[in-house]
Amino acid sequence: DSVSAAFKIDSSEFDFELNLWKVKMRTTDDGSKDVREYLEFQKKKMEEISPIIFFGNLLCQELGQVEKAEKYFNMLLKTLPKDHEEIDSVYTGIGNVMQEKGELNLALDNYQLGYEIRQKRFAPDHLRIASSLNTIGNIYRRKGNYNKAISYLEKSLDIFAKRYSDGHLRKAYCLTNIGLAFQAKKDNNAALKYLIRACEMYKEVLPSQHPDIALSFGELAGLYEDQEDYANALKYYHLQYEMDEKCLPSDHPDLSKHFGDLADAYKKKGDIEQCSEFCRTQLVKQKNLFGDNHPRVARTLMRMGDLTEACNTSMRYYEQALNILENCNHPNQSNVIECLEKISGLCHVCSLFDEAIVYRLAALEIQQKLLSSDHTKIAHSFLWVGYIYFEQKNYSDALINLDKSLHIYQSNYSSEHDTIKEVKKLIDEVNQALNPLAVQDEEPLPPTTTQILTTDSELDVT
Repeated sequence: DSVSAAFKIDSSEFDFELNLWKVKMRTTDDGSKDVREYLEFQKKKMEEISPIIFFGNLLCQELGQVEKAEKYFNMLLKTLPKDHEEIDSVYTGIGNVMQEKGELNLALDNYQLGYEIRQKRFAPDHLRIASSLNTIGNIYRRKGNYNKAISYLEKSLDIFAKRYSDGHLRKAYCLTNIGLAFQAKKDNNAALKYLIRACEMYKEVLPSQHPDIALSFGELAGLYEDQEDYANALKYYHLQYEMDEKCLPSDHPDLSKHFGDLADAYKKKGDIEQCSEFCRTQLVKQKNLFGDNHPRVARTLMRMGDLTEACNTSMRYYEQALNILENCNHPNQSNVIECLEKISGLCHVCSLFDEAIVYRLAALEIQQKLLSSDHTKIAHSFLWVGYIYFEQKNYSDALINLDKSLHIYQSNYSSEHDTIKEVKKLIDEVNQALNPLAVQDEEPLPPTTTQILTTDSELDVT
């Protein structure tokens, strides 16, 4: 069959009244070759993955419709017999959804349920066993248990290497996760070796324009950024964002996230004017394409607010963004939360501590409705509020919030995780300030390291 027209998917939505999916697309003269490559690749994937699992993965990963993917996999879990041949993959699909949402404990629980079923059904060197080892290992990486993660991931890679003599997408995923684990261990040389191998394999086995290749560029950019090699970081972030725009639906959350990664790298390099020009250009393009009141416009306004040191100017950008996000047709609460957090951070910088707490608590209220009670983002909000109370010398309220934060972090991370150490250190300083035997004429010092307060998002994974 030949492909005579190419379409770009803008959004997808299930109509419960009509009981069908509505996919909004627009025609494009570009990319017919890419479409043929993509369709051929998806045809090959369908030979390896059951159609019912393939559809859920498509929703979660390629379309970025995480909530819809969650509903779909939960529907399968309720309707399929418990001994269905794909029930292990349904649990894995739910694990993938939970990982995308940052629900690390729920992700691990579902991955392990799938793995236990697979261990009973398949030989130790079966591909599904390898896939389970890969996903479980990746969760341990995100939880900070890097050695355990690498052990799982290397076992997975051994199986994939035996079953696939040449390059394969599953091998590339595993190589990526091992590279990210070494990056977290600060072994940048090993990380670079694995991430480059993964990137080359993605390019070998995937269509020339594919989201997984773009993600691989982003992983390399992140590693170079960690090494303060901003020239290479910006190079790969640009490659990632340009490919994203060609491959992803216009409402895919990765577009805004990767745009932000690119802007942050410019800012770290000190190229504020170049970054501002880049943001202004993107803003014009987005308004022409989507109109003035679209979430992507709002997120670009937030990035522009990040770039200026004038509190009033930043606040105007953030307030414009918040107004768009709260009044668009289908508000994305994650975007609203991020904007509230940015306003809170700006208030903190401007020494408006009471306002900073109000906005952060507003974000926390939404998080507690959307996320599980042990989600790390909720922990981070408690940490932020506790830190502001500490600066106000309201040590009792600081301690209450910091203790809540530590409890949640401990349910997610290993005891050696940097975040656990930093929160414990801050709690020690608060307790020292509360101690009536402390030297009265010594002011408690602010924490010496506050990097954990500037990191609200989890690392993206494949």
